[in-house]
Order: sequence, then C-alpha cells, then structure tokens
Amino acid sequence: MATNRDYRPTKSGAATVERTCEHCGASFLLFRSQVKQGLGRYCSRECKGAAKRAEAKPSCSECLKEGRERPVKAQGLCGAHYARLLRHGDTTKLDMRGEPAEVRFWAKVDKNGPLPDYAPHLGPCWLWTAAVKGDGYAGFHRGEGRHVVGAHIFAYELVNGPVPPGLVLDHLCRVRRCVNPAHLEPVTQGINTLRGETISAANAAKTHCPQGHPYDEENTRWYQGRRYCKACKRR
Repeated sequence: MATNRDYRPTKSGAATVERTCEHCGASFLLFRSQVKQGLGRYCSRECKGAAKRAEAKPSCSECLKEGRERPVKAQGLCGAHYARLLRHGDTTKLDMRGEPAEVRFWAKVDKNGPLPDYAPHLGPCWLWTAAVKGDGYAGFHRGEGRHVVGAHIFAYELVNGPVPPGLVLDHLCRVRRCVNPAHLEPVTQGINTLRGETISAANAAKTHCPQGHPYDEENTRWYQGRRYCKACKRR
C-alpha cells in the first residue's frame, strides 16, 4: 500500500523543495513534509538500493579468489580466513579431513621452537600450534570416536610406543605445549608431582623446618606420609 513517503510532486510550488540524488545526480521534487520525514537523499528506491549496496563492507580478498563473497572482518579477510591467519600464520591451510592421524598431527607442530629456559641443553621445543586447553596442555583427536588424547602423549607413542603402564609423561623442558618426544620422560605420578610447581613439590624441596632446624635423618620424624621436626616437638 502506498504511503505519503511514496508520493512525488509533479510541479514545484510553495510546499515543495528541489533535491539532487546522491547516487545518480538527477534533480527531483519532494514535499517539505517528506523532507521532515528524512527523505531527500535519493530520487528512487532503485538509487537508494544501489547506494546501500555500494556502501556495504568489501568482500574478503581470499574468498574472491575462491569465487565467493563474504564481508570483511579484519585485515581484508572474512572471519574464517582471519581465524586461519591467527592460528596458522597463513590463509591457505589445506583441509586435513580424511588424512591419517599422523599427517594431521605433524601439520600442527612447529619443530623450530625456542630453547626451553628451564633446560636449554635439551634442544628446541616442538610447539603445538593449534588450540590448547586452559591448563596449557594440548589435545589431539585420533579420529577414533570422540576420544581425545594429550598431544604430547600421541607424539611420544608415535616415536617410542605406548607409555608403560602405571607411568605418566613428565615434560623435562617444563613447556606444556611442547610435543618433542626427546623432552618427555615416563615417570611415576609421585615423581611427576614432586618435579612440578606444586605445593607438595615446594614442601619436599625444603631442607629446614620453619624454625630453622634441619630435616635430616636424626631430626626428622615421619607420620602418615608427612615429616615433622623432632626439635620443635620437644619444646
């Protein structure tokens, strides 16, 4: 149904005003009441639509190469290509679906990582370049159902075989996203805990009680897995 916004005056008069279309440059007449309603930029709906399309966000440069159009999100790229750039450093990452697990895995590893500050003699870390969990460890989908295994465990098993029963892998480099098998050592959970940055490890590293007495064989009493200072107990 036509409204007051759709009518155009046929001749000039006291109630009309002349405007110039911002898109095609043609002159046209409008009622002053229509100008108050916000009209007056374009001479027709066609010009308005063409102008709006021209003002739309430019298309992703990579999508144009692929024969499609997507609006730009950042750096001239759409959301998908921009995410690839942030994750992999380029926008031409190949689709790895259907590839063997080993091929998919090593495609996400940078073997030219830095030397670990904790143990530089071990050589460079092999850094996982895909997503990591909140605790800093990486997970990898083997392709077997929904099972996800630690990326460092998968790398160790590829080179050395299964982790011995009852043991866990300790990062000798202390870099959790490192998957270099040479930086991993199977140890018991207790040793792994004491080597880490935990309260138990900090307490185990103490050589004296809070009063300064040594935790030696003569002055130490063990009870339920904890050690107590005999000198302090005699007070």
